[in-house]
Amino acid sequence: MSKEAEAFRYFILAAQRSGQKLFKRLLQPEDITPSQAEVISILARNQRITLKELGNLLICEDGSPSRLINRMVKEELISRTPNDDDGRSVKLALTAKGMEKHLHIQRAEQELYNMLEELYSPSVLHEMNDRLEKLLQETPDYLALQKRGFVQK
Repeated sequence: MSKEAEAFRYFILAAQRSGQKLFKRLLQPEDITPSQAEVISILARNQRITLKELGNLLICEDGSPSRLINRMVKEELISRTPNDDDGRSVKLALTAKGMEKHLHIQRAEQELYNMLEELYSPSVLHEMNDRLEKLLQETPDYLALQKRGFVQK
């Protein structure tokens, strides 16, 4: 077993957990979770998409995000409307409350990105993104990253 490979694994895990905790703290005044923030951000860019389409874009959830969506509908952050193209599915969209939350999410995200840009130069961020992209290439998350425009096909 390579000690460097093991350390790399745990550095990724620790960075993800620390980043999630920090983002959660930044979102706390809005009483939303990082998972809800990701859904809201995706819907802000892709209004009126199906649950399946949303699931294909999410990184925060494995499988179907239906429980998360049900909770967000109850909280009136998103709405469900019949899908004119397919009667068996619904389209999801942000409500006015969801759009208002999106403005706060954007500020929290920008604060997080500013912190990262203070730690790392753009070239270092680009290099790290390239290396992580290589690591993720054969994963379902890679497809979501591609669909969201983070990967140059």
